[in-house]
Amino acid sequence: MNLPFELAPWLCWVMPTIGSVIHFVLPKGLGRARYAAVVLFSFVAWVMALLMIFSMPSHGHEELGGFWFSLPEGASVGIGVLLDSLSIILANLVAFLSFLILVYSFKYMEGEPGEDRYWFFMSLFIGGMLMLILANNFIFFFIGWKIVGLCSFGLIGHYYTDDRKYWIGGPPPHPFQKPSRCGLKALLVTTFGDGGLLGGVRERRQRRPPREHSAVLGSCAFLWLA
Repeated sequence: MNLPFELAPWLCWVMPTIGSVIHFVLPKGLGRARYAAVVLFSFVAWVMALLMIFSMPSHGHEELGGFWFSLPEGASVGIGVLLDSLSIILANLVAFLSFLILVYSFKYMEGEPGEDRYWFFMSLFIGGMLMLILANNFIFFFIGWKIVGLCSFGLIGHYYTDDRKYWIGGPPPHPFQKPSRCGLKALLVTTFGDGGLLGGVRERRQRRPPREHSAVLGSCAFLWLA
């Protein structure tokens, strides 16, 4: 695998992660062109996902990465990406749909309150989702999972001032709920799942060698996407 293809899976999740803050760095005099830059970073992530198709490992899967830190019991944790057919397919699906959502958001969010905050959480959400899909170990996977959960809280509760026109739910007789309450629900549900996920990670590390994680990572990513 040559250098451009080796960089593709890394840039796939790094670009939207950087894009989440790029509009804060750019001069405010650029106006909404700052948000177009976020969309551009998402487009690059999609292109990187497409490049991964051409780097599909002939032997089933390939891991790229290196040492990160050691756990107390002596096991090492690396930061890396796993390339196999499932992760590449999911990365392309997420990157493409996310790009379309951001293109739509460019006009839809115009003039809405908290627009800077929306673009931050949305782009970081994309980066976290791609990170957990491409992660080659459970710790890296969990970081992506947690980013997605926190961004879900920020996006669902975007209109946290709870103006009645932004309430979620309905139509009657189904109840309407305040965005802040819905965001808190999302945070509690995903945080509750963190404990089970961490418990499962610990249990699996004790029972199976680290190299057998690829199939499980793919399954978890698919369930989370669903």
